[in-house]
Amino acid sequence: MKHRYLLLFLLLTLVALSASAQKRRGRNVAHSRDTVPALVRSYVDSLDVCRQRLDSLQTLADSLRMGVKHENKYYRLFVPMTFYHDVSRDRFSLSADTIGRDVDNVLLSVYMRRPDLVHSTQTEVDAAGPILNSKPSEVGPSTELVDNTKPKAEDIDIDMTDIVLLKPNFWTFKGQFAVDLAQNYFSGNWPGRGENNYTTREYLKLYAMYDNKKRIFFENMLEATLGFNSSKTDTVHSVRTNTSDLHYRGNLNLRAVKSWSYSLQVDARTQLLRIFNNNSSHVKTDFGSPFILNVSLGMRSNFKLFKKKVVGDLNIGTFAYNYRYCDRADLAGGYGIKAGKHSLQDYGSRVDLNFNIAFIKNLTWRVESYFYTTYSRAEAQILNKFDFRFNKYLATHLEFYSRFDDSRERDDHHGYWMFRDYLSFGLSMNF
Repeated sequence: MKHRYLLLFLLLTLVALSASAQKRRGRNVAHSRDTVPALVRSYVDSLDVCRQRLDSLQTLADSLRMGVKHENKYYRLFVPMTFYHDVSRDRFSLSADTIGRDVDNVLLSVYMRRPDLVHSTQTEVDAAGPILNSKPSEVGPSTELVDNTKPKAEDIDIDMTDIVLLKPNFWTFKGQFAVDLAQNYFSGNWPGRGENNYTTREYLKLYAMYDNKKRIFFENMLEATLGFNSSKTDTVHSVRTNTSDLHYRGNLNLRAVKSWSYSLQVDARTQLLRIFNNNSSHVKTDFGSPFILNVSLGMRSNFKLFKKKVVGDLNIGTFAYNYRYCDRADLAGGYGIKAGKHSLQDYGSRVDLNFNIAFIKNLTWRVESYFYTTYSRAEAQILNKFDFRFNKYLATHLEFYSRFDDSRERDDHHGYWMFRDYLSFGLSMNF
């Protein structure tokens, strides 16, 4: 019994001590009176900062919306000056629309200070119609009815080996050929005792031109003439050569301005066959006896006059080189070459003038001439050719050939001039 009371006393003592300790711990962690209002104020301040941020964002959004609202007003500053009704009306408005007011203030200043710059009113603009906001549209090719109904082309197999690519041909070729025949017959009792003879003459002219239609063109001309005759009075030769000329002329041109071009000309002449005097074995001319070469450098001009009835060219060789060669020493003296020598060369200037005149349909007049001088001697040549065509193949030819050369011996009758003329009728064709 004594032990029971002792245990009960200890139990009550532990309960009392536990309650006392719990009371002391509660007083140590308890908040003071001013702590709770500080936390509240910090929370309230955080809310106020968030509200201010939201207000600033709202203000920015409003300003942006205001700008979008009035973005169509800015065009008024760049179009022709117009009097708008809302400018004066909004002047007395209490709205805080600063963007619209700035545009209106500029316009109102112009209305008050420079009314002469105002070209129209809003009434006229409204009558013309509202502002159109064009939308981009795709532009495609128009389709016609024939495009939808036309039959489709079938695929054709093409053999690439059958395709031939041709380069442009810048060369032009043409020529002229003529054959003349003549016969003279006299009976034994003919007054004056005429001489029977036969005469033939062959003429060939070849022409080749290169022109790339840019700056360079090259002209080449080769001319050959052969003439034969037979006469009973000539007992030495049954057939004798009376004409034997070979002539080449080439022009290399570089276009300069208009019809003028820089020109390099080469002119060469010689004889094809031997020519003898009548009833004599003495040779007058031979191949290479003489050989005359002239090279000139200068300017050239092609001209067309009188509605293309006169067509020709003029070549001015400021610097010219002349070379003469005679293979037969006994003939050298007749061409201005000193005795004992075979050649002669000198320098000077040369002028060439060639043209065609065609005033009548079937009659053509051709003039070929040149003048060369070393400023101590001179030589010149003028050839007049008249061609009268009866048809495509028959024509009459008349030539007057004049030549001047003061390097030869002077003739008592003609001086330094030499002349030759020729008249014929025969076959002639161009190709």
